[in-house]
Amino acid sequence: QASPADVLSDREVQVLRLMAKGAANKAIAADLSISESTVKTHVANIFQKLDVNHRTEAVTQALQQGIIKL
Repeated sequence: QASPADVLSDREVQVLRLMAKGAANKAIAADLSISESTVKTHVANIFQKLDVNHRTEAVTQALQQGIIKL
């Protein structure tokens, strides 16, 4: 079975890193030069892939699994 680190796309990992820094969707969109609705899609995909329900859980899971570092 693939780990979440293998399942998350590079863009989803970028979004997660910015979420970990406390960035809102609008700021993430501006930073990555994508639309806010695209950010929302990435966030929803991250939640599904990490089996979490909110941003704090997603960041915590990502840190624990070594997907991102602070």
